[in-house]
Amino acid sequence: MRAVSLVPYVFPDAPVRPLDWVTPTPSEQVARYTDGTRDLDADLYRPLTGGTHPALVLSLGVHPVARDDPALVRLAAGLSRDGFVVLIPDSPDLRNDRLLPTERDAFVAAVEYVRGLPEVDPRRVGLIGFSAGASLLTVAAADARVRDDIRMVNFFGGYFDGTALLREVASRQIVLEDGTVVPWEPAPLARQIFAAVMLEAVDSPADRALVSRAIVDGVALSAGERDALGPRARLVHDLFTATTAAEVDSLIATLPDDLRQRLREISPSTYVGDLHAKLFVMHDVDDSFVPYVESRRFVAALPPAQRMYTEFSIFAHVQPTRSLDVFAFIGEVSKLVRHMYLALYELT
Repeated sequence: MRAVSLVPYVFPDAPVRPLDWVTPTPSEQVARYTDGTRDLDADLYRPLTGGTHPALVLSLGVHPVARDDPALVRLAAGLSRDGFVVLIPDSPDLRNDRLLPTERDAFVAAVEYVRGLPEVDPRRVGLIGFSAGASLLTVAAADARVRDDIRMVNFFGGYFDGTALLREVASRQIVLEDGTVVPWEPAPLARQIFAAVMLEAVDSPADRALVSRAIVDGVALSAGERDALGPRARLVHDLFTATTAAEVDSLIATLPDDLRQRLREISPSTYVGDLHAKLFVMHDVDDSFVPYVESRRFVAALPPAQRMYTEFSIFAHVQPTRSLDVFAFIGEVSKLVRHMYLALYELT
């Protein structure tokens, strides 16, 4: 079973990886292509076996690990040993904590590139996204240029709606399906990244630096410094230093139209009706970067036949590094195997 053989490539401390014994080391090279306006590149892993293969495009989201990170190389090589052509696009914007609508075109170009490779079966293309990369890949999966060619999307730890995530990060609370409000403490890096996304709309470098210092380093601005900020910088500052959800809601209600549009353009919620692929959604219930309620809302918006959802308690955001007792660990791995099997089965 493919899923079982891949589990050792997910966990860094796996004692053995049997596929290493029975499959040749995949080829690895840098692929180059264009989205029509920009030259792009990606790491391409190819199985050294004959015939045509299914393909996977992976995105790690903002603030990703390095391209040569052992965990990433291990996962990509494991997938390739198991018969998948794997493409991992590089994005300077995502590396610099920028979530931009143009990322959709870059991912569409990646899909078009990989489905055109001679060893790829163009009818068996899937996407695997982590964190914000899951959300942006899903936006690309809804694009008319490729949506009929994508069989499945594995959505791991992503957000469904950018405006809702802004509220959750800024207010430090989440709202459950029954309306219950629950405290939620986002990781400092999550606040830093989302603040950087919002500060993209601020023209003044000095204002951006001042507000970033206040949010990231906790250096409170004086009344004079705050009042001297431009309107957009002041809005971002006030959002991320607000002390109540009511304040956050009032500030979000004043977002300029172009900022609202940007949040819509990077949100799967905007395009959910255009998705043709089957969605395999994963989230850890203790995620401190993106709350699990985002995935629950995504699943609720999809027809039952188009989605599968699995919640976990083994991941620190998207890294399998949480300590569990042996019985809990076995249960979590069993859920992971089932989820991976069903997702990858879509490409067989």
